[in-house]
Amino acid sequence: MQPSAAELNKLSDAEESNLLPVPSKHAKQQEHLRFKAMSWNILAQCLIKRKNFPYITGKGTDNPLAIKTRSILIAQCLRLHSPHIVSLQEVCVDHWTHHLHALFTEAGFDSVYVKKDKEKKAGHGLAILWRRDRFEMVSHTEVQFDNHPITHPTTITPVTGNIAVIAALKYIPQSNEEPDDFGVVVSNHHLFWWPKAKYEKLRQIHVLLEEVKIFREMVALQHGISWPYMMTGDFNTTPSDTLYHVMTSKSALSRDQLDSLAAVELTKPSKVPVSVEPVESHAEADTVGKNGETRIKEMPPKEVMVEAIRLHGHFVSAYSQYRTSDQGHPDMSTTSQQWAGEPSYTCFDTWRGTLDYIMVLEELRQAARKLVPVQVLQIPRPQWLEPGLPNLRFPSDHVPIMAEVAVISSDQGSGE
Repeated sequence: MQPSAAELNKLSDAEESNLLPVPSKHAKQQEHLRFKAMSWNILAQCLIKRKNFPYITGKGTDNPLAIKTRSILIAQCLRLHSPHIVSLQEVCVDHWTHHLHALFTEAGFDSVYVKKDKEKKAGHGLAILWRRDRFEMVSHTEVQFDNHPITHPTTITPVTGNIAVIAALKYIPQSNEEPDDFGVVVSNHHLFWWPKAKYEKLRQIHVLLEEVKIFREMVALQHGISWPYMMTGDFNTTPSDTLYHVMTSKSALSRDQLDSLAAVELTKPSKVPVSVEPVESHAEADTVGKNGETRIKEMPPKEVMVEAIRLHGHFVSAYSQYRTSDQGHPDMSTTSQQWAGEPSYTCFDTWRGTLDYIMVLEELRQAARKLVPVQVLQIPRPQWLEPGLPNLRFPSDHVPIMAEVAVISSDQGSGE
């Protein structure tokens, strides 16, 4: 049985919003400014099926799946944690239009929303929000992973429908001591969910980084300075997956790791996450696809994509030292050994594990300024989450993650 609202209220706002320090060697006097960035899969209202949450029995105002209840709790969460930038995944069109957009606007945020499938009236998408007193958006673009030129003349199967949104946000100085030319490029994505689709997730990150490179070059031409880059989202990737290693490590892949990225014939998983859309079934190569195009067997080699991803630099996950920061965080199975310091979970329903990340890019050719995570939002203890999410305190099956990021000159150490 889920805890009651009264029991959940015993968790104080101060405890829920606790920020933990990230080990770092840079001196505070080297900082230009700080800001907080959040990423959160809020659980698509349009995909919720009661049968997928057998542990939820509440009705009316005690039902954590109710749209009005969830909307209020989501907005309260943003007010409590006070992020300056927010990336949201699984944002349903109706939920956004009739509930969330007005609540976020009232809370001081401007936003951009991008829907997954433009041909469908309903559905869900991605949103990037920013505090209008801290940032202003100067440009944004969206990425349709299925239609990207990198896959031409081939197309991928199955059709994933996955997208990303990229935004350039110019910082509004809060004092004369802060720089007036700083901005940040932020991307938000939700990668393909099938566990065995490791090749496809690798391809999606490859596509995203190529688009981010083009976008950042355009922004740099407009503003005369290259802005640092932060990647956020639901990666549908655990820290033990090879994709995490490709992005965050400089070491070579083992043969087993490289083999795990091979394109394979996909069959729908027997265990389906609690909120997923139907995916177009896998078509045989050399057949006619959804839009009449011919699907052929040649696909970008995994080795080429790994090398291309690493040419951008390597990523630092804000939560990669979380187990050092939170000594009381529970171990689950062997995750403490396999998960490189990441938390045991960011998703807590019938499946528990880490899928969500905030990553900053350490470039081979540094921008004028770099981003260094200095604090992260504490992950709630299982006692507040059992027997599964959502509940009347946490309105999604994912918990929000948030990093406070320091902006320093790129020639100064980050203490990795």
